[in-house]
Amino acid sequence: MFNADLLRLMHRIALGMPLVLPTLAAPFNYAGCYPLGYECPRDIVPAVVQYNSDGEGAIIDCAAACGGEGDEAPRCRAVDQTHVECLREVVMCPAAGRRPGGEIQRSATRADERDPTCAWLFDALALEASAVPAFDELASALEGLGAPVQLSARAREAREDELRHTEAMTRLLARRESEVSVRVRVNAAPAPTLYELALANAVEGCTREAFGALEAALQGARAAEPDLRAAMAEIAQDEARHALLSFDIDTWARARLSPADNRRLDAARSEAIAGLRQTLLRREAPAGLGLLTALEARALIRA
Repeated sequence: MFNADLLRLMHRIALGMPLVLPTLAAPFNYAGCYPLGYECPRDIVPAVVQYNSDGEGAIIDCAAACGGEGDEAPRCRAVDQTHVECLREVVMCPAAGRRPGGEIQRSATRADERDPTCAWLFDALALEASAVPAFDELASALEGLGAPVQLSARAREAREDELRHTEAMTRLLARRESEVSVRVRVNAAPAPTLYELALANAVEGCTREAFGALEAALQGARAAEPDLRAAMAEIAQDEARHALLSFDIDTWARARLSPADNRRLDAARSEAIAGLRQTLLRREAPAGLGLLTALEARALIRA
């Protein structure tokens, strides 16, 4: 089940109430964010740095030259006896959102793939577009499983929210690029069992959308450009309401599942948290978007 602090925080975001960063740390103990199987956009960033070896051709210590250790240590190669090139993998995740159960096929055009802000916005646009059929699937599945009518009605409303998010992201990109279009087609997925719905809801709704609401609220407060701040503040309120819907679906489903199935749901959340740690350790946020920085991400992991 969900900690009361997380529920209160989602209500605050849904109402548009101001948040401070320390408040955002607590919910990461209660729900994972990016789910298993989600691949964030990646790039390899090279940087040549000076490293004072002993001048005798000694093996260069990558961790000492480039910084970091373990999973955070970049790859490196010697340029000469005093310089190395550090090759660091950069991971940039857009705002999280619910994905459909069927296979997603996207076709898109984009004018500038090199600008990191446009790249992030483009991936966020694709995720928002994918969330539209995801809520169609959710509403139909809830109806098929005999869920309370208010749950499926809220899922239908969330679909309309995601349409507005897609339009908002399209406008943001259109102001920064000359040509943008995304088309999403989802192959139909079979109707889920109650447990399958609960598992997808735990990962896609209780984790992805909860994290999306948290980070979007942060962006709505501190993104550099006014149009992005305004868009993300509105998206944060919607995503928080979607997360609250997911929590209500979770409560309804768990009451009808066996104790063993509920333990499996708990294990899936724990696994999602482990995946979150790895993602946040490698993620680098483009300047100006208002995303969690690497330092803030580390603080959240320690929390």
